[in-house]
Amino acid sequence: MQEMALLNGGYTIDDPEGHSKRILTFLQSQLGLESLKLQPHAELPVEEDVPPEVGEEEISIDIDELLDEPVPDKGNGDEL
Repeated sequence: MQEMALLNGGYTIDDPEGHSKRILTFLQSQLGLESLKLQPHAELPVEEDVPPEVGEEEISIDIDELLDEPVPDKGNGDEL
């Protein structure tokens, strides 16, 4: 408790490694962990980015047509 108060007050503690070990042991017991060792990362296969295939018909968008369409009035927000 004293070490936590020192750290919270901005002071240094005499044995930071011992403090870390005590905190990790406490967390290990509270979380029910057998070990704090990390497991090696699994090797995942690398997937290449392949663009989706477009069928026979091509999709085209006319920007001018979209800009000419009227924007629906959203009102002033008073309606519920």
